[in-house]
Amino acid sequence: MKRTQGAAARLFVATCALYAVCAQTTIFAAEESEAKLDPLAWRSDLAIWTAVVFFLLVVVLTKFAFGPIVKALDKRERDELDRLASTEKANADAKALLELYRQKIEGSEEEVRNILGAAKADAERRANQLIAEAKDAAQSERERAVEEIRAASDAALNELAAKSAELAANLAGKIIQEEIDIDPSKRERLISNAVESLTR
Repeated sequence: MKRTQGAAARLFVATCALYAVCAQTTIFAAEESEAKLDPLAWRSDLAIWTAVVFFLLVVVLTKFAFGPIVKALDKRERDELDRLASTEKANADAKALLELYRQKIEGSEEEVRNILGAAKADAERRANQLIAEAKDAAQSERERAVEEIRAASDAALNELAAKSAELAANLAGKIIQEEIDIDPSKRERLISNAVESLTR
């Protein structure tokens, strides 16, 4: 590219030099003919050389300057189009990735709701189980306490009946005023009969 530009520059300088020589030759020819130069006057020899130099300049510039410039502009346009396409592709990829993340977030929100629902149901089930266990424990404790109360009540009644029978036997012995003491075996039998009659 630099070599082509250098050649184009040299050719351009040579063309300009040729044009200058042609113009100088025409001026010298005009001076020799002692004609007065009028810038607005039509001179065919100057017009021909100007046209030749202009067309040579156009050919040289087309081959060595315009071609590389057009190629450079085409390459730049292709690069810009490639960059634009890669940007659009990156944008589309980013949108797809964003959509994927959005779907994942929605899925995770649903999963969190499911986990929370399952945890809530499990907590309610466990709470109901603990309440049932507590009720069962309270019921068994109440039944045990009732049993203990009943046993203590029975024992107290038996003791009360025994003491009452003993008191009744002593009282009866005093009432009868027997001179002889009651036989201890008869006394025990009398007490047990009295206890049985009280506990029925």
